[in-house]
Amino acid sequence: MVDRHATVALVWVNAAIAECLGAARKALEHFAAEPGDIEVLADVVEPIHQVVGCLQMLELQGAVLLAEEVEQLSLALQQRRVAARGEALGALFRGLDQLPLYLERLRAAGRDLPLVLLPLLNPLRTARGAEPLLQPPLN
Repeated sequence: MVDRHATVALVWVNAAIAECLGAARKALEHFAAEPGDIEVLADVVEPIHQVVGCLQMLELQGAVLLAEEVEQLSLALQQRRVAARGEALGALFRGLDQLPLYLERLRAAGRDLPLVLLPLLNPLRTARGAEPLLQPPLN
């Protein structure tokens, strides 16, 4: 269960988080259309970093994990450490789209379930060359 104070605080900061995520998405859309404009990725990284900090203060572990993976992949893309840019962009757009939905579900249900985010987290990780968080069992 999420602390009631965290869900109340989430309501207070929801607009700021949404604004940051919107700014990051707009910058990422610009980069997708103009892949030579690598400097615009700073406009993705900065607002995501703000979201990570806010979620850390609220101690929302699942949301923090997702936001951190989005931030890490954005940094890797900015530093040209990503081999498959299309895969990375797809994962980033999904992460940016799903984070507000996860926060809304978390606020409504009062439960932070990081495990349900694995289908989002692992593609973000693999796009930057990191190992998945959980490997499926070998047969």
